[in-house]
Amino acid sequence: MRVLVTRPKNFAQELSIRLSTLDIAVESCPMVSIHPTPHQARLYTAIQELSNTNMAIFVSRNAVDFTLPHILAHWGTVPPIAWVAIGQGTAKSLQQYQVPKVIFPAHPPYESEALLQLPALKNLHQKKLVIFRGNNGRNLLTETLVARGAKVKIVESYQRSLPIPAIVERLAKLHHTSIDVIVTTSAECLNNLNRLIKGDGSWLKNIPIIVVGLRMQTLAHTLGFRFPILAAGADDMSIIKALTDLKDKRP
Repeated sequence: MRVLVTRPKNFAQELSIRLSTLDIAVESCPMVSIHPTPHQARLYTAIQELSNTNMAIFVSRNAVDFTLPHILAHWGTVPPIAWVAIGQGTAKSLQQYQVPKVIFPAHPPYESEALLQLPALKNLHQKKLVIFRGNNGRNLLTETLVARGAKVKIVESYQRSLPIPAIVERLAKLHHTSIDVIVTTSAECLNNLNRLIKGDGSWLKNIPIIVVGLRMQTLAHTLGFRFPILAAGADDMSIIKALTDLKDKRP
């Protein structure tokens, strides 16, 4: 089996190593590049104000990796506030930075809707919250928390971009390669892939594509991908299970 992985480079490398042991070849074609935020002053200010904050929410592993080193550099340890993660993978990243207790949804799909069901995010009158995320994130989480009475500050920890020339060239080369399945674990990667596979790249829409969550599955159908396959979560083990299940069904 040969898999086209659209994850950012840092996460694609981890998955590729695991898949190689299962005789699954990986073609990495990141649909998003990750960079430090140009708004470092705002990030540092938010970090300095953590002692006056009730809760810090992290919406991705990238948000953790681009924020926690600065927090530890400033505070020496993690401040005694509530730490919340969008899902299990983000929670594990926080724990690697010595955050002792992380609140996160018990079951996938790990997205804003599930996060908002947590009891810790219900009664928020006059609570001060900070959300660490990338640029152009969804507004559902922020709007709902504000409606529940919280004072919410959004802080950009990193930026996402699409390296169009490099990706277009890569996709053109893949047209002559046997790709059996596509892996995409975020709506942004899926939208970017759709944006770049017009014309000669439309053949990719006839290949099974692994997605995460019903929202992504619906989006894949809407964009014209004929065979979206729902994985249990965006973590490596869920993706590997979806791939091995598909591989076992092949003749």
